[in-house]
Amino acid sequence: MNFRIQKSHSVYYNERGVEKDEKRAIFHLETAAIMGDAASRCELGRYEQTMGNWEYAKKHWMLSAAAGCENCMGFRIKEGFLNGVVTEEEYNQTLSKYQKTIEETKSEQRDADKAERMQQDPHHGQCWPGSLDSDIKPY
Repeated sequence: MNFRIQKSHSVYYNERGVEKDEKRAIFHLETAAIMGDAASRCELGRYEQTMGNWEYAKKHWMLSAAAGCENCMGFRIKEGFLNGVVTEEEYNQTLSKYQKTIEETKSEQRDADKAERMQQDPHHGQCWPGSLDSDIKPY
């Protein structure tokens, strides 16, 4: 279900067969994030960053990282901490939640699946097509 919502975001944001409708695209991202999709939450953070809303962006990324999003923890939160945007307390809390989530979801089957996907697609686990990365300015 969440993939369909993410795909809807990509369709409306990138004009894939429909007229660009940013409001509708964000609606689909928010719906997926409410349903617990970490990638959508990460994408909402990127959107807020492009709009200049750093505090909202940081909150989205912290929630996404706490839900196990490797991209948010390894890039967004860590880089934010190194650049002084994320406090040490926020970083430590998010890292602790991230590690707990990763530990709770570990299994041999998931590790094997991830290794197979990485072999097929080296960019697996990174943001899905239609991300706002091209619009993002560094911290």
